[in-house]
Amino acid sequence: MRLLCIFTVLVFSSCLTPATERAVHPGMIHTVAFTMAEGEEAGAADLVGELERELTPLPGVVALYAGLRAEQYTRPTNNQKFQVLLVVVFRDTRAHDEYEIHPIHRRLVERWTPKLAGIVILDAVR
Repeated sequence: MRLLCIFTVLVFSSCLTPATERAVHPGMIHTVAFTMAEGEEAGAADLVGELERELTPLPGVVALYAGLRAEQYTRPTNNQKFQVLLVVVFRDTRAHDEYEIHPIHRRLVERWTPKLAGIVILDAVR
């Protein structure tokens, strides 16, 4: 019985131990919202696939997500003026700067710009 009490105290005391805080690492988050040009909307899924396939392996990319706008979310605060969202987490700002001039990135920009009505870029550092 005494062993059970000790075990119970140890188990419950571990639940009271504060969780280790998430480690904060320097980095940069690069977010791009793409608005497809009129008549090019059907190509949005192709853009998503190409972004993921071509950009994920680039040096300095820690994480990458590309996806279609979630049309079911229509709150007044939800931006409805884009079709594709790209979020890239870079190791640091230097990795972002190298990505900007990387030949694969430049090739994607050249290929997709004529099919876009606009882009919005949001960059954040920490």
